[in-house]
Amino acid sequence: MRVLTASDDKTARLWEAESGKLLATFQGHTAEVVSAVFSPDGWQVLTASDDKTARLWEAESGKLLATFQDHTSWVTSAVFSLDSRRVLTASLDQTARLWEAESGKLLATFQDHTDTVQSAVFSPDGRRVLTASGDKTARLWEAKSGKLLATFQGCTDTVESAVFSPDGRRSSFLCDPDYCQSYRPRARRGTPHDTGSCHTGFRWVISGDNAQVSSSVASEPSLTN
Repeated sequence: MRVLTASDDKTARLWEAESGKLLATFQGHTAEVVSAVFSPDGWQVLTASDDKTARLWEAESGKLLATFQDHTSWVTSAVFSLDSRRVLTASLDQTARLWEAESGKLLATFQDHTDTVQSAVFSPDGRRVLTASGDKTARLWEAKSGKLLATFQGCTDTVESAVFSPDGRRSSFLCDPDYCQSYRPRARRGTPHDTGSCHTGFRWVISGDNAQVSSSVASEPSLTN
């Protein structure tokens, strides 16, 4: 078992979980690394950085394989597609971008948000992209073309993250602590499905069956469905 960390020291590091032994250091970013994730097969590592790039590395050796550089501001997140062939990045430049993993070629730009893009994820089948933004919305896109399919409105503050249900038919997102909602991504504008209330210091979202799927605790939590 291995552990992957990202740091303000401009590196990501790979560790042996049981012993804490350092296995590899991913060094090359010129600003803090804000996230690091494994590829689905575990052979590669993807990092996102405030240096406006995301980078692809060989997990075992720490060798740099590709650099994704077209954003004009900090990259807030970077994730793999399920087959590891594509990379999706989100940025403070108000866009998300889709890349070919092996070559670093830009494939599509998701551009319609009016504030920072906090996160971007693939649908389970890889055909759609879901973004969360500082403009108080989440948006659904066609991955191949970058076409906007739906806008989910209702949050009263920054949408920090957005996720698909396992079957890809619903989306849930984390927003203002006093307003949380789950949507069906069908129409041009998402339709609210389930809502919950959040007490101070706790952020959460719910799926269609009222199961908690994401949370961030800042103080003693208390939930009301």
